[in-house]
Amino acid sequence: LFAYFCLHSKPVLEAEVLEAFWPEGEETSRRKLAGALSTLRATLQKAMVRKLDPLIRQRDRFYLNPELHLWHDVHEFERACQAARQSDSLEVRLAEWNRLQVLYQGPYLNGCYMDWALVQRQRQEQALLEVSQQIARTAWETHLEVGLEAAQRAVQLDPWNQPTQALLMRIWMRLGQPERAIRHYQKLVLQLHQELGAEPSIELIECYQRARLALD
Repeated sequence: LFAYFCLHSKPVLEAEVLEAFWPEGEETSRRKLAGALSTLRATLQKAMVRKLDPLIRQRDRFYLNPELHLWHDVHEFERACQAARQSDSLEVRLAEWNRLQVLYQGPYLNGCYMDWALVQRQRQEQALLEVSQQIARTAWETHLEVGLEAAQRAVQLDPWNQPTQALLMRIWMRLGQPERAIRHYQKLVLQLHQELGAEPSIELIECYQRARLALD
């Protein structure tokens, strides 16, 4: 419940909270919400230096007290993604990429299968994928290790993206590790056949051939 309120910068309707957590019936849901809010307030107040109400109710809406000065990794993550996408400076994008690696410690609320958590998890993973692909494409020629890290993160999030897989193979070849590119290709081709019934792209095949030539 606390994570849910942390996600929302604006007041949340009580009806939305009930629908998200206790959709079984209005009377039962309101009773459960009241109990959860009491526990949440008590838990937060134990950790607070100042004595104030951490959760404000305004008619049929709830919001976290702005005096809490909340620092939330999700909001920091979103700001870093935006800066990495929009900046014209490669150095700024790389700095924000480094922040993302610190902030992203795994899927959002992993193990929670409520709809609102699933939506946030997918949104966060998609944002990280897009930034990773962008960094991998633009940084690998001048910042090889960063390009490698970004490409690896991108294929972890979207293993069926063949252009990114090909870029990862090219980075390994530039690092003087064609054998890693070959092993990666062989494993990927097997997965494509087994999982999707698909063939590798021409770009991937060309990367594989170049990696084999580099070993000769």
